[in-house]
Amino acid sequence: MRVIKIILILIQSAPLLHAQNLATSSPYSMFGLGEYAYGLHGQNSAMGGVAYGIRNPWFINTENPAGLAGLEMNKLYFNASIFLKSENYKSEGEKNDAVTGNCSAFTIAGKISPWWTTAIGLSPYTSVGYLFKDKRPLEGTPGSFVNSTYEGEGGISQLSFTNSIELNKSLSIGANIGYLFGSSTQKETQDIMAVENEMSSRACYSDFGIQYNYRKNSHTSFTFGAVYGLKQKVSVKSKITVKTITDPVEVDNKKTAQYIPQFFGVGGAVKHHKTTYALDY
Repeated sequence: MRVIKIILILIQSAPLLHAQNLATSSPYSMFGLGEYAYGLHGQNSAMGGVAYGIRNPWFINTENPAGLAGLEMNKLYFNASIFLKSENYKSEGEKNDAVTGNCSAFTIAGKISPWWTTAIGLSPYTSVGYLFKDKRPLEGTPGSFVNSTYEGEGGISQLSFTNSIELNKSLSIGANIGYLFGSSTQKETQDIMAVENEMSSRACYSDFGIQYNYRKNSHTSFTFGAVYGLKQKVSVKSKITVKTITDPVEVDNKKTAQYIPQFFGVGGAVKHHKTTYALDY
């Protein structure tokens, strides 16, 4: 019953996490679905985000779902992560300094049986957050300029269900099945008009992983892993509002599609005593 209550709390946290999804101040987040969120867990974030070859009894590895097999029996794992980062941008002599932070992941995991491990998690998938200004010459009118302000906020969250199957003591496979959801607002304001684009995104996704672990002795082990993700179609509903000084508000609603490309990755890790060396590609 306690596990079911925690899962319900996690699902009920989805609107809060999405509402607080401002996790970047990068102008590059205005393109596509936003800036991809990675390195959500402190353990692998401190090592550059490596995860494909990580197998640790205290690490809920959802980047390579096969890594969940490293968790121990008769334990319920809970992970909550937060982050804080400072960003600095400079364009045409103008500087922008920003500090952003957020809750980055909520995950619970545990072994259902000696060979089956499962986890459910909620985390940001992409983030949109930017504010910058631009000044351009007005075409056909020498000496005149148009001032533009670009703003954006929001992003996409992911609710994931991860499972790992241990084929033997060394080899395990796993899969992530999840749901992407979220919305973002992008606005461009000029001297006499403003264009606002509200986008709502939905998609299902899946990716897969495999890991091989070799324990040389009680102090040294080697782990090799690989992951593969399918190309995913993201359904986007867009509502565009145009406001001017003299004309009434015009609204345009349309449905579009964007795609998350397929991906693959390989990695390995060597653990010797309390030190871990890892490399991902």
